Amino acid sequence: MTFFMYVGYLVKDLKKFYDKASKEIKASLFVVVILIWGDFILDFKSFWLVHCDIGRGPVDVFASLAACFSLIVICG
Repeated sequence: MTFFMYVGYLVKDLKKFYDKASKEIKASLFVVVILIWGDFILDFKSFWLVHCDIGRGPVDVFASLAACFSLIVICG
């Protein structure tokens, strides 16, 4: 859990670059992130942070961060 908090802390500095990006860049990034999240859902094996079961490893960690980003964009 602290890993996700730390990544959020690091990404906070990148927000100013994201805000300055054009609409086309933002839309392209969002589509890529949604596709990564969709692949994560379709190929789900297991992902339980409380049991230290990461499933497919770093791929699932990256996909879960992509899911978090897409939800933040959708809710924002």
